[in-house]
Amino acid sequence: MRIQGAPARAPIPRLRALVKYRLERPKSFKEFVLGIDKEQGMTMPLYDFIHDDDGTCLVNDVLRFEELADGLPRYLLQLGIQIGPEEIPLVGASEVQDYVAYYDEETQSFVENLYRYEIERFGYRFEDLR
Repeated sequence: MRIQGAPARAPIPRLRALVKYRLERPKSFKEFVLGIDKEQGMTMPLYDFIHDDDGTCLVNDVLRFEELADGLPRYLLQLGIQIGPEEIPLVGASEVQDYVAYYDEETQSFVENLYRYEIERFGYRFEDLR
């Protein structure tokens, strides 16, 4: 049996984390968001990452980043690997933030359009991240 999977993380806090930790030269959050190149790996929409050019999905499971501690052990068990949620390291975690405060109307609309697949498939909403 061949199992294929991919991780998904809510795009709203994901972009804030990228701005905070990945930028080599300072930019404002708005400049970063509006300058996203959807072909770049770290900002590529999940749909583009897990579908081929014909729109065929290349994976049979997507693990939500926010539920990794519960989902990863179940996924790995299908591969014959048994671990518990407590064995998954929590690296680089930050305090819960009001990620929405970083967005204005223009950046929110841009993110909702660019990451429509993730937002619709997993029910991510700006209102839930306050």
